[in-house]
Amino acid sequence: MKSESEGDKLKFEEEQIISVIKLMGLDLPSRKELKIDYKTYLIPLLYFRHEFSKNQIAAIFNMDHSSINHHKKRRQRLEHNQDNKFLKNILPLKSSFPYEFPRIEDYDMESRLEKSTLILSIGKTRRLKLDSYAKEHDLDSPQAVIRRLIDNNL
Repeated sequence: MKSESEGDKLKFEEEQIISVIKLMGLDLPSRKELKIDYKTYLIPLLYFRHEFSKNQIAAIFNMDHSSINHHKKRRQRLEHNQDNKFLKNILPLKSSFPYEFPRIEDYDMESRLEKSTLILSIGKTRRLKLDSYAKEHDLDSPQAVIRRLIDNNL
């Protein structure tokens, strides 16, 4: 639980962040890299440190929740890769609003590769072969056949 003075500090910081967002026009669409980098720092800051919901953040920045997720993951990736341009762009924000962000496990490349969707276009003959193999080996779908073939042969 946050102490009274810590809660006041966070509330004041929230107000400052909202002021920066309005002053810099970060609530408007932009393709300028500096503005995108600012959003990429401020969105996860509001989410993690200030415990804003995705809906609250989306309302502040006038964007949808998938963009919120994108910026959260983008910040982690750029900082992890030590992207010099990003780090330089966010330096004023980082010094004004310092915060040690938690790691977003969903963005760990290994966990992203654990389950991937593969789109495969095959002709009728190959599809019939998959169906036949599925029946012979008591498998319920062509996807199960492909998984078995990959597991057993690669």
